[in-house]
Amino acid sequence: MRVLISQSRDGEWGARAAESLGYRVVRGSSSRGGAAALKSLARELRENGGWVAVVADGPRGPRRASKPGAAWLAETAGWPAWCVSASSRGFTLESWDRCRIPIPFGRIHLRCVPVAASENIDAALKENEGRLREFLSLA
Repeated sequence: MRVLISQSRDGEWGARAAESLGYRVVRGSSSRGGAAALKSLARELRENGGWVAVVADGPRGPRRASKPGAAWLAETAGWPAWCVSASSRGFTLESWDRCRIPIPFGRIHLRCVPVAASENIDAALKENEGRLREFLSLA
C-alpha cells in the first residue's frame, strides 16, 4: 500500500503515522511536488500493482471537491478507483477541511463507491462529487 501525503508540515504527522503502520509514503500535493509524485505512483502501479490511497480534495480545498490527480492516476495506471468516506462521532478540527478525529473505541462507518470511468475527467469528477455528497448525507 502506498499513501500520497502532502509535503506540508501538517503532512509530516500523517506520513509518520502511515510509515509506522507499514505503508510506503509518497510525498506531494497539488501545491507542491504532486505531478512528480503522481507520475512515480503511476509507474509503480503499472510495474508492481498494489494499492494507493489519495485524499482527493487537495490541501487547499474546497473540501469534498475532487481534484483531477486521483482520476488521472487511475486512468494512467489502468487501475480502478474507489471513493471512500468515513463518518464517526468525534471531534471536529477547526481546519479548512473540518477534519474529524473519532472518539477512542468509537464506531466508524465506511462507505465505498467505484469512481465513474469517463474519457472526460471533468465529467467524471462532477459525477463522483455528486456520489460523495449523496452518501455523506446518509452518514
